[in-house]
Amino acid sequence: MTKTGKRFVDTPGQMSLFDSIRLDREERQAQRQGRLCVSAKLHSAVKAALKKAHKSVEAVADEMTALTGGEVTASMLYNITAASHPHRLPAELLPALCVATGDFGPLLVLTDTAGVYTVEPPEKIRAKIHSLEEQKKELDREKHKYSALLHELEGHKQKLS
Repeated sequence: MTKTGKRFVDTPGQMSLFDSIRLDREERQAQRQGRLCVSAKLHSAVKAALKKAHKSVEAVADEMTALTGGEVTASMLYNITAASHPHRLPAELLPALCVATGDFGPLLVLTDTAGVYTVEPPEKIRAKIHSLEEQKKELDREKHKYSALLHELEGHKQKLS
């Protein structure tokens, strides 16, 4: 019987066959033509950002206009997100879209594809921590409620015995 997880390489520093295959696959991916084409991903991310925004497309367009100083209309945003239109979001509008929608997904599509590591600002991380703490408190309350219910049910069960 074979042990799982056993390494087949005895010499320290020598690459296993599986490591060699993985490295070869990664190198081929890095050289693949068109690997940086992000049209579909970016289109989906822009649509998702507009959908997740807690405001209308018109409000997003107005905010983008204020942020960029150039005119951005709702019809422009509809055309950018429509599959039937060949329009694309100009790069100079991308930061404004992200700020207006509160969703940095479209920008992350570009940075991830380019291999750049991005970090959210400290206030956003603090907000996420606060949100997780609130979720934890809610789960603790729910756990306590079910524990009390279980205790009550088990108490009645012992009285019947």
